[in-house]
Amino acid sequence: MRITRLPDAASLAWWSVRQSFKISPVLFVVANIATILLSVFFIVYAKLQGDLIDSFSRVSEGIWVVIVPALILLSFTAVRDILTYLNWSLVNAIFTDKQEIYYTQLLLRHYASLDIGRIEQPEFQDLKNKVYDRALWQLRILPNEIAQLTGLVVALVLGAGIIFSIHPIAALSVALGTIPAFVLEIFYTRNKREAWDSLTTERRAFWSMRDSFQSKRTIQELIISNRTWALLNKIDLFLNKWYASDIGIEKKFIVPNIVVKIIETISIGAALYFIVLQGYLGILSIGEIVFAFGVLYSINSSLAGVVKSMSEINATIPYIKHVRDYLATKPMIDIAENPTKIPTDSKIDIVFDEVSFRYPGRDEYVLSDISFTIAPGEKLALVGLNGAGKTTLIKLLLRMYDPTAGRILINSVDLREVDLASWYENLGVLMQDFSRYDFLSVKDSIELFSKKHLSDDEIYDLLRKSSADSIIDENTGLDLMQSSEYGGKELSGGQFQKIAIARTLSRAANFIVLDEPTSAIDALSEETIFLNLSKLPEDITLLFISHRFTTIRNANHILVLDGGKLAEEGTHTKLMKEDRLYAQMYRSQVLGEK
Repeated sequence: MRITRLPDAASLAWWSVRQSFKISPVLFVVANIATILLSVFFIVYAKLQGDLIDSFSRVSEGIWVVIVPALILLSFTAVRDILTYLNWSLVNAIFTDKQEIYYTQLLLRHYASLDIGRIEQPEFQDLKNKVYDRALWQLRILPNEIAQLTGLVVALVLGAGIIFSIHPIAALSVALGTIPAFVLEIFYTRNKREAWDSLTTERRAFWSMRDSFQSKRTIQELIISNRTWALLNKIDLFLNKWYASDIGIEKKFIVPNIVVKIIETISIGAALYFIVLQGYLGILSIGEIVFAFGVLYSINSSLAGVVKSMSEINATIPYIKHVRDYLATKPMIDIAENPTKIPTDSKIDIVFDEVSFRYPGRDEYVLSDISFTIAPGEKLALVGLNGAGKTTLIKLLLRMYDPTAGRILINSVDLREVDLASWYENLGVLMQDFSRYDFLSVKDSIELFSKKHLSDDEIYDLLRKSSADSIIDENTGLDLMQSSEYGGKELSGGQFQKIAIARTLSRAANFIVLDEPTSAIDALSEETIFLNLSKLPEDITLLFISHRFTTIRNANHILVLDGGKLAEEGTHTKLMKEDRLYAQMYRSQVLGEK
């Protein structure tokens, strides 16, 4: 059995409490005080019940001897029920909503503060999955669990003191009977948590499979290929494994739970015997016996609650650690103390100086000794076979990762010393795996990326430059939603790509980076788009990756990557004369030569 060390557990629990208090001090205090008070109300109720029963033995003194205790009991019951409602249905409900908002914002903002390199790491994705999958919920309930535990302990101490005053052995009997339950509960929750954590990576794959199966595009592809069953089988395999894991744990604890229940029953029976004995000897009145019974069961209930709360808190603590580790996660790249800002009106000059790179945890280099220069206003094409390192080179330029060796200079400043926010303000980037934002209208999608508010005429102009103006519906105009699922119309992959190009152009950037920007676009539209790109102001730099040589040949600077190395460099005419890899690829695609 492995239990979180007490100092670590206390630190994590205290961190969780501080976070909850920060959300709303008033709601936090009210909710937790009410929870503690409600835990001891049963003992008071049992006392008032006993007083009412004893009052019947004095009914000869007048009816008010009975009515007054009855009214007190009834009033107390009403107060308890009202407080219970206010605490759970109002205060805790509002507090839970505020926690949901606070933690969602906190986690999403932290996620947005990380770099792509960190986000791409599988270990971080597993941690993120643990946080969003279960830890976020555990973080919200832990302070309430602690308050409940505090209330149960208070009720337990009060009840134990009362029973001890009646008969010490009765109190001892109940206490000893709960020890096996405490030990068993710790083992049980530990097994459940470890089983859950062991499936983290597989569960992340399951959520992705399930989401993919619910995707309209994916289900179309699966149905057409008669392969829906293939993905369903993978989903079924995981669900069966998950179920088998849970059932295995439950089976493992059937007999121990039965034994524990028998021990608890025997301990309560022994305590009852000593209380009844006190009544038989005339030491306790009937009302006092009823009170003692109520307190006894309150002790038993409180002990069981303490056992369960402590084991649940112990099981919850590792999840709180997941959240704290998540929030403590830093970007992979180092941020300079006094970074250099790149003004948005700058002409961009870039130098790759003997850059080599391998992804974290990998031995093989994706890029080796790459050196080249991009002058302001240059229109540069990046060419190479699949896996040559083109997209990786762009990732380095965007500082998603830092070079393993060498350096990248932006206007003579090492990119590692550049303020990234100011660098990104100079960029308009469209990656190959761009997002569609089909839950937004065309107008909102484009304005999302613009640095300023755009008029409808400006948006239409951007759409014309990307050959996307024909997409706009006459009825809805720019408010057209980009998916029929949201009341719009179904767009093709090429149409989404055209809108994405318009989004990129909306940034009015000094440096535009396009990774396969027209891969899904027809040849006529592609020609129009690149013709418009060629008309960009001379001081705007353009770097693009493409496999279409009819487009590439118009670039005034072409880089050819081969196996992670810069194999060739120059204009289309120069490279064709050299008759190496570029010329072979061009003739194969454009001229149909082998």
